[in-house]
Amino acid sequence: MSVASDAFLGKLSLGLLKLSPASITLGLIATSLPHQNFLSITTDPKSATSALILHNGDTYTDATTIMMVLCAKFGQKGLVGETASPSVRGSILSFLDLALSNKLSSDLDLETHLSTRSFLAGSMLSVADIGAYISLISQKSFVLEDQGDNVARWFSCTKQIVTSYFESISEKEVKAALRVLSVPSSKPKPVAGGLSFVFPGQALPVPIVFEGKDKGKDKGKDKGKGKEEDKGNNKNDSDNNNNNNNNNNNNNNNNNNNNGKRKELTDEEKKAAAAKKEAKKKEKAAKAPAAKAPAGPAAYDVSALDIRVGKIVKAWAHPDSDKLWCEEIDVGEEAPRQIASGLRAFYKEEEVTGRRVIVLCNLKARSLGGFLSHGMVMCASSADHTKVEFVEPPEGAKVGERISIEGFAGEPETEQKIGKKKVFEGLVGDLRTIAGGVASYKGVAFMTSAGSCKAALGMEGGGVS
Repeated sequence: MSVASDAFLGKLSLGLLKLSPASITLGLIATSLPHQNFLSITTDPKSATSALILHNGDTYTDATTIMMVLCAKFGQKGLVGETASPSVRGSILSFLDLALSNKLSSDLDLETHLSTRSFLAGSMLSVADIGAYISLISQKSFVLEDQGDNVARWFSCTKQIVTSYFESISEKEVKAALRVLSVPSSKPKPVAGGLSFVFPGQALPVPIVFEGKDKGKDKGKDKGKGKEEDKGNNKNDSDNNNNNNNNNNNNNNNNNNNNGKRKELTDEEKKAAAAKKEAKKKEKAAKAPAAKAPAGPAAYDVSALDIRVGKIVKAWAHPDSDKLWCEEIDVGEEAPRQIASGLRAFYKEEEVTGRRVIVLCNLKARSLGGFLSHGMVMCASSADHTKVEFVEPPEGAKVGERISIEGFAGEPETEQKIGKKKVFEGLVGDLRTIAGGVASYKGVAFMTSAGSCKAALGMEGGGVS
C-alpha cells in the first residue's frame, strides 16, 4: 500500500512485521499529518524496521526520531513542542522514550505527576501523550477503572485525539495493518468537568478539574466547609450591619449637633486621623503571612549541578533498545559509572568508546530497559532533535574535574534533592551552546582548568542536556 503525491518531500517505509507501541504510534501519526500529501508512505509487513528518507538525503531509522522529524516538517509542530522551551521539548522526548519502551507506569507515578499537569510534558498535548496512551492500552495489566482521577482525566482527553487521528485514516489497508487497540469508533461524549475535544498543541489549564469516579468522596467535607463559610459570612454581615447602624447614629448626632452642617477638621485633627490610618495599615501588614521562599527549581542555579569531565572507557549496544548505548565512564571515582545514552542514531560504537565527554553526575540511578544508569552524558541538540553532538572538554582537562561557570559558585546538591525538586528540569532551558559551539548557562561558558567545553562539531544555539 502507498500514499502517492507528485511532489514528495520525503519517503516513509512503515515496518509492520512486529507491531509495538512504537510502530503503532508512528503509523498513526504518519498517516494523520496535515501535509501528508508531500510524503510517500509505504507499509512493509515483512519488515520490523521503519525508515524515513527526506528529499535532501537525510535518513532516519529510529522510531522516536522519525516521529519528531515528521511532526516538525509535515504540519504537527505543536505535538513536538516546536514553540515551547528546550526543557519542555526534552521532557517530551524523555516521556516518549519511556512510553514506547513500556516503562512509563513502572518508572513514573502517573497519578502524582498528572496532578499538577494537564498532559505529560505540561499544559500541551504532545506526541508523548499519544505514545503513552497507545502503550498503556496495549498492556493487559492496565485497567482504567483502577486509576486515579488525574490519570482518568488525562486518558479521556488523549483518547479523543487518538480517536480523531484513527478516523482520519482513509485507507482501509492501513487501518487493518495498524490494528490500534481499543480505539473507539467515535469520539467519546463530553465528561462533566472534562472537555468536549482536545487539539494537538492546545494549551490547557494546569491541571484540568475532572469529575471522575471519586467525585463524591469529599462531598460531605466540602458541604461542612461551606456551612462554616456561610456561618462566618453571616456573622460578618451582622457585624457590618451593626457597624453601619452605629455609624448612622453617629452621623445623625453629628448632623444634629452641627445643625445639618459638616464640621470642618482642624489641622491637628487631620494629622491625627492620618496617623491613625497609617497605624492601621502597619498593623494589617504585620499580621499578613510572610511570603514563602520558593522551594522549586527557581530556587536553584547551575551550581546545584555536579557536571564533571569524563571518559567513556567502554560502550556496547543495549540488548533490548535500538536507541541506547550502554557505557562505562570514568568520572574520577574509584570505579567507572554505568550510564545509558540514547545516541545510537547519531554515533557508532567506535565513535563512542574512548570519547572525552562531560557528565551530569548527581542524578539518581534509574533503570533504562533493565540497565541501571547513574548519570547523564551531556550533548547539544537541535530544536527538532535530528542533530546531536557530544559536548566535549578541552584537551588537558583532567578526568573527574568539575565544570565551573563564572559567577555561579557553590557546592552541588544531593541526588535526592535534584530529583525531588526537579532542579535539572528547571535549569535546562538556560543550558545552550553559544558562539563557537561553547556550552553555557545563561550565556556564561562551561569552563575547566584547560578552557571551555564545546559541542563536537561546533553547533550553535543548541539545547544542552
